[in-house]
Amino acid sequence: MTSWGGAEGRLRKEFDIRRTLRTFVRNCTDRQVHLASSPGGGTVSSHSTHRAMRKVLSCLLMGFVSLQCGKNQNIITPSGGPTSPSNVMAFSSGPQSVTLTWSAPPDIADSSFWGYLIRWDGVQDSVVKGRLSFVVTSLPPGLTAFSIYSKLNDGEVSGAPAVISWAPADRFSDSTFVLYEYVPGGQSSPGGPTAIYLSPSGGTPELFPIDSTFVQPPADFYLFGGTGQLTQALQLNSADLYSTAYHATRFSTVTDASTTLDFPRSSFPASSTFTNQSLTLSANTIYYVRLQEPSGTYYARVLVTGTQGTFPTRYVTLEVSVQRSSGIAIAGMLPALPGSTFGLGMMVAAR
Repeated sequence: MTSWGGAEGRLRKEFDIRRTLRTFVRNCTDRQVHLASSPGGGTVSSHSTHRAMRKVLSCLLMGFVSLQCGKNQNIITPSGGPTSPSNVMAFSSGPQSVTLTWSAPPDIADSSFWGYLIRWDGVQDSVVKGRLSFVVTSLPPGLTAFSIYSKLNDGEVSGAPAVISWAPADRFSDSTFVLYEYVPGGQSSPGGPTAIYLSPSGGTPELFPIDSTFVQPPADFYLFGGTGQLTQALQLNSADLYSTAYHATRFSTVTDASTTLDFPRSSFPASSTFTNQSLTLSANTIYYVRLQEPSGTYYARVLVTGTQGTFPTRYVTLEVSVQRSSGIAIAGMLPALPGSTFGLGMMVAAR
């Protein structure tokens, strides 16, 4: 049994007693009551009697709880209902979809715990307590705020939801992109592209040699193999390091070890972390990229799935997730709204 101390323990004690008393009141008033007549000669309905008894019992018993749990103590009265889920995270799973994940609250062990209620943009859905993830589909571009509540068998939900905002993003995971190393004065694999343009305004990312004399889209970044004097670690370089005619891409100092882009986070890396013009890469790692385009600033996730070959013809395989909305960093945390309850509409902060 978990030991609860201090104000937290008192709050938990009151919460448990209130739940027990709600069940007691419900059981008492659910029994059939028969009264012959009212003072005016009419029949008193069983329904109205149940309602009156429930109200009286609730007032008396909740008053008793307040006296016992709050005697000589300054405690916060809980809003009632189950505890909200925690550790809510998300990832963009497609151009119109976001996957939400969370951790179960302590209440999940209670037999009255049913599952979770998810709300967004005036829509709601629910999942049973055995599940800790949910895929939201048919989303518009840009950030959407999601609220996740715990839910009891009787339909009661947690007073304050766990809240996160996230945006869908295009995914290119089925067809893997291959980049070959570029070595100044050296020779890449015959016909092997060394640079990539992620095409954030639309379309499929394009590959081409960074040193091509042919007309091509402006590059975002390329695979750098070193100076050619000796074998060096492979790097992802911003294209403007090769030529200022190319785009100024910046990589975040934040990376995540993963074999898939289905990697949940509580928030996208902060804008202040996008400071690297180049970085040494490793396989099975997600890199976060800021693309500076003439039409705006865009963000992407790049997963390096593997490195192969020998110097100077090494290459890497990539999977890409690109946010098509300018200025949207794929995700952003929203705080729980003061006084937010299941019955209130969700306010979405402009970001």
